[in-house]
Amino acid sequence: MTDAVLPALTLYRLGKLVSASLDLDTTLEAIVEAAHQLIGAESTAILLQEDGEHLVIRVGRGSVAGAIGERVPIGAGVVGRALIEGRPVTIDDMLTEPGRARPDLDERSGIRSYLAAPLVWRGDTLGVVTVASTQPGMFGEAECLLAAELAEQAGAAVAHARAFSEEQARREQLESMNLALQRAQQHLVQVEKLTAIGQLAHGIAHELNTPLGVIISNLSVLAGYGESLGRLALVTRAAAGQLRADATDESVAAMLDAGLKVADLDYILDDLPALTAESIGSANHIAEIVKSVALFARVDAQRLVPVNIEDALQSAITLSWNELKHRATLERDFAGVPPVIGSASELAQVFVHLLLNAAQALPERGGVVTVSTAYANGGVTIRIADNGSGIPLENLSRVFEPFFTTRALGEGIGLGLSICHGIISRHQGTIDIQSVRGGGTTVTVRLSAARAAGSSEDI
Repeated sequence: MTDAVLPALTLYRLGKLVSASLDLDTTLEAIVEAAHQLIGAESTAILLQEDGEHLVIRVGRGSVAGAIGERVPIGAGVVGRALIEGRPVTIDDMLTEPGRARPDLDERSGIRSYLAAPLVWRGDTLGVVTVASTQPGMFGEAECLLAAELAEQAGAAVAHARAFSEEQARREQLESMNLALQRAQQHLVQVEKLTAIGQLAHGIAHELNTPLGVIISNLSVLAGYGESLGRLALVTRAAAGQLRADATDESVAAMLDAGLKVADLDYILDDLPALTAESIGSANHIAEIVKSVALFARVDAQRLVPVNIEDALQSAITLSWNELKHRATLERDFAGVPPVIGSASELAQVFVHLLLNAAQALPERGGVVTVSTAYANGGVTIRIADNGSGIPLENLSRVFEPFFTTRALGEGIGLGLSICHGIISRHQGTIDIQSVRGGGTTVTVRLSAARAAGSSEDI
């Protein structure tokens, strides 16, 4: 291969490497190696602008390799001249050169001949390529041209790598922002959930106190029944003893009659099953409330699972019941729909909020709230309708906006329906509201039915 072909081939290969590589250090190492081969220098380095005041030695071959990481003032010495003049600068003998940037480096390396070419990319000065020799007068016009070509390649490499690094940084920042937004959204969901729990707390306490009062009262009566049955047992035992002694003694029959009268056995036997059934029913009602609260307050994992939508609706009704029962008649029209893929607690949160909204839109008495489900064409539809005051037309288009509320100060911050919309959207469903001022409101939620039992997807 001729001497003319070798530099051209080396530069061609180097250009392909620069255009293909996004790793700055690897590319700079290749450029320094090419400079070693093409110019025959004993010491080669690339210095990059660091902070507007200094150049830092990033890569090096020969004696300068030991100085990698050291800094040079950006406007000083031969490298400073190359940057200021914007062209390669050669020095035949560094021993006679005044104002050197780092005389200590020259003395350590024994440098005599020196060539510095600026790295410029689209008008931006990025750094310097330097080649050096321990022999004076080694670099002429040909070496200057080669150094300028290498500097151009190095400038492109730095520009490409920095652009890639900035793009990566932007992506990481965007991912970080998205993660922060997700966390903020999750936090808002939990805040709204806690707000709803606060609204429900009084009603839940009332709902628990009622069945607990029934159970306590019944158990008190049952305790009295037990005492009566105990006395009856004592009398019966005594009577049995006398019967064994004298079967003809009429006093035995009198004792038994008196014991039965005191115990009121007929009434006890009649009332005992009712008390027991009532106590069991109240205990089950408490268990249902506790189960609904636990479902509502649970922080689900990000994996979605099959959810019985009618169970989630029933839990929401249980939690909202104290708000509903004094204002409305509740009508259920459950069609036995298939499960959906989702988060049971998040869906229950949506339904609780919609039911509380319905209750608050009703007059003090005489309202009707209808909860219905339907299935068609692979989709599950849930409707919660009320015959309350309705939503003014000017507000209807804004109900899903964050922080929009028509409630009085202290009664909510306007995130409820916005969060409901977000939850349903994450479930890849839709939620819409139809309302007429004075004519009631219907909220329709549509979700896809689970494709197969046990299937799951990510939020």
